[in-house]
Amino acid sequence: MVRSKGMSMTLWIVISAVVIVVVALVILTIFGSSMGGVSNIVEFRKNCEMVGKTSCGATGFLPLTWDQKVKVGDDELSCADVVTPPNANEDNPCGDWKVKEQE
Repeated sequence: MVRSKGMSMTLWIVISAVVIVVVALVILTIFGSSMGGVSNIVEFRKNCEMVGKTSCGATGFLPLTWDQKVKVGDDELSCADVVTPPNANEDNPCGDWKVKEQE
C-alpha cells in the first residue's frame, strides 16, 4: 500500500486537533468548576449539564471534577448532587450523553 505525503499530513493534523480539543476540555473542566462560588442552583445545574455532556461526548466519561463540592449560594454541592445523565447506570455513567460510536 502506497501512502501519500498529503494523507499522512492530514492524519497528523486531525490527530493534533483532537488532542488539543481534549486537553482544552480537561483544562476547562478542572478550572471551570473550581472558580469561586456559583450564585444560584439553576446556573450551577446548567453548567454541570454542559460540562457533563461535553466531557461524555469527547471522552466517554464524566469529568474528574463531577463529585467535587463547590459553594452554591449557602450550600456546598457537586454536579453529581444536582444532575444525573439520562439513562445513566453503574456500567455507563454518561448514559445518553455518551456518543454512540464510543459504546
